[in-house]
Amino acid sequence: MEKYFRPVLLSWIILLMAALILSCSLKPSKTAYTLDGQPQNEDSNPVDTIRPQEPEQDQVTKSEPPSSKDNNSPPPATEPTKKEEERPTAEDFTVGLPEGEAQRQILCGRPKTDVLRQAYCVPGPAPIINSLVDLQTMLGINFTNTNNPGRGNNGQGGNPSFVLTGHSSSLVMRQTTAINPRAIIFSSSNQRAANPNFVAMGFLRGEQLAEIIAADPETGIPSFFLVVFEQACNSNPEGCSNADLLTPDVESNWTNVTIYEDEDLKNTIVDCLQCHQPAGPARRHKRVGIEQDHMIAKGDRHPKGAI
Repeated sequence: MEKYFRPVLLSWIILLMAALILSCSLKPSKTAYTLDGQPQNEDSNPVDTIRPQEPEQDQVTKSEPPSSKDNNSPPPATEPTKKEEERPTAEDFTVGLPEGEAQRQILCGRPKTDVLRQAYCVPGPAPIINSLVDLQTMLGINFTNTNNPGRGNNGQGGNPSFVLTGHSSSLVMRQTTAINPRAIIFSSSNQRAANPNFVAMGFLRGEQLAEIIAADPETGIPSFFLVVFEQACNSNPEGCSNADLLTPDVESNWTNVTIYEDEDLKNTIVDCLQCHQPAGPARRHKRVGIEQDHMIAKGDRHPKGAI
C-alpha cells in the first residue's frame, strides 16, 4: 500500500509547490512608474508620479495675470511720431506763418506794382478790411452801379465782370455746389484786350478765405494771393456754425485779416502754384492774357487750371 501512496504524495507536493510559485509570480508589483515611464524610487513622494511637467519660465511669466497695481495704472501714452506731429489740416494751414502787420511788411517788401500792392502797401497803418465789400473796393472790383441789371450788362456801367460756378477744383472745392456757387469777380474790359492792371477774386460762402490774382503792369506776371480772415464766432468754444459761414454773415465783420502771397505759401497744403503754374514759370508769365481772353472775349470757355 505504501508503494502506491508515496508517488501520489510526491505528486501532490510538486503540484502544491508549483501553485505556490505561480501565485507569487502573479502577485501585483509595488513598483510605481512616473509619467515618462521611469521606475520610481522607494523614497520618492508618490505625488510626484502624477505631477505634470512644469512649463518653462518664460511661459509661466506670460500666463501670469497682471497684478492689481498694473490694473489700476493707466496705459502708457503713445508718443506721436514726427510725421503725425507735422501733419497739417485744413484748419491750421497758417500755423507757423506770420500774421497781420508782420506778414504785410513781408508782402510789401517785394518790388512789385500790382493793384493789390498799390492799395494795400501804403505808408502807415494797413487799410481796414472788415468785409468782402472792403476787399472788393480795395481791389477796384466793387459793384458801384446798382441800376444796370439785365442780361448783356455783365461788366458794364462801371461794374466788374463776374461768373458763378457750381463746381471748382480750387481750395474751396468741398463747399462749392449748385446751391452754394463760387463767385469769381474780375476786371472788366470793354475792348476785349489784356488789361495790364487785371485783377480777379474768387469767394465762396462756407470758407474764411478769398483767392486773388493780380497782374504786375510792368512785367505782366501775375501774383496769386490768399486772404484769410476770422469772425467773432472763431472765439466760441464750439467754433463757427453753418449759419455763421453759409449766410451773408460770412461777408462782413471780419477780424484778424492777413494776406499771403504765393511765395509765402510755397510747399504748404495751400500752395497756389501747384495748380496755377502746372507747366513752370513760362506758363505763368503768359496766364494773364490767356485768362482775360477766355473769361471775357470767348465767354464759352474757362482758363485751364483751377477755377
